[in-house]
Amino acid sequence: MQLLAPVKDEYLHTDGTAVASTNNHRNFFGERRAIRHAGRPAFTGCVAFGLERWVHALGDVFAGDLAAAHRAVRHAGERS
Repeated sequence: MQLLAPVKDEYLHTDGTAVASTNNHRNFFGERRAIRHAGRPAFTGCVAFGLERWVHALGDVFAGDLAAAHRAVRHAGERS
């Protein structure tokens, strides 16, 4: 079924490590658990990420200098 309607996306670091994923459950749980919105089965989804995977990716990008990675993340947060 996933080949017909892909419901999962994985976001990969350059070394292939999955750092996050999204899943679109569509109306699966809405129908099976009677979760409704506007009189119809609700569509649901989820987002997952692993902090240790992000630390790994940042450590890789910043050649093991996690202090520099921390500064870059804080700087990016200041711009948003």
